[in-house]
Amino acid sequence: MALAVACEAFITADDITCDCGDRTPAELGEMIDQASDILAILTGGKVSGRCQDVVRPCGGAPCGCLRQSSCGCSPIDRITLAGPNPYIDEILIDGLNFTEFALVDEDQLIRTDGLNWPGGQNLATASSEVGTFEITYTHGLDIPQLAKDACAEIVCSFIASGPQDSRKSHPNTRGMSISGVQITLEQQAMEIQRRSFMLPFVIRLITVYAPNGPTPSFVYSPELEDGWRLHTVTPNGS
Repeated sequence: MALAVACEAFITADDITCDCGDRTPAELGEMIDQASDILAILTGGKVSGRCQDVVRPCGGAPCGCLRQSSCGCSPIDRITLAGPNPYIDEILIDGLNFTEFALVDEDQLIRTDGLNWPGGQNLATASSEVGTFEITYTHGLDIPQLAKDACAEIVCSFIASGPQDSRKSHPNTRGMSISGVQITLEQQAMEIQRRSFMLPFVIRLITVYAPNGPTPSFVYSPELEDGWRLHTVTPNGS
């Protein structure tokens, strides 16, 4: 299965501390993804790895005739990136790679050529075209060793439980069928938590990172402060 909650797999097959038996690399990868998702749920998202986001910034309200697809009229002097420890992977302006930038105070993205960021663009146009502005960046915290140990512990419990054919699911699903019964990742996480007394690394991880249960959901809304928006554009067919 593909990762559905965690941003990255917590471990690789080389980190598994028990005998993998006749498990194939594909089966081990599925177990690692499943265990990573479960731990991300159990820690309320506090441990989920580093995530990559692709955003299309806009400044101010839409203008002109194409209000449904265009956005922004106001140039942007700085862009506040969401998430801890951001790292810029790529910036495209008019479809071309842009490198004259810096991060100030860790999360404030500015240009170093003395100009402002573009304030408007047509969101219906691919980022490879003229008149577009796109930022690809990675953010989040590295996986702590305790979470890696807990992930390996869960994978070993999967291996010990027998053949995994019934655990397989379609990519990007949040649920799967075990013995003909449809269960969700959240239900799996509850089951792991219920028997965590048998998994010492898991119970230590929950104690350290989620002492009061899952972290509540929140909405990050930078436009309330700066008058601009970060738009996530998903290409057709992806």
